[in-house]
Amino acid sequence: APAQTVAPAAPPDPFDGSTFAEARNAFERRLVLARLDANGGNVARTARALDLPRSSLYRKLEEWGLVDRADRGRG
Repeated sequence: APAQTVAPAAPPDPFDGSTFAEARNAFERRLVLARLDANGGNVARTARALDLPRSSLYRKLEEWGLVDRADRGRG
């Protein structure tokens, strides 16, 4: 099956969050979206580039509303 692709969205400013957790989440989102863009939206290649399990990357993408749970089976 072809690899799942995701169209990157503009990330928030990592320092707009009022807490450490919010700033960390914003940084993670910015990093992931930059790597997704560099990998043409390919989730599997992006996960390898970030040294993350693909399931963890999908979980983040779901949290951010960038991929639907139903799409996970296609990547």
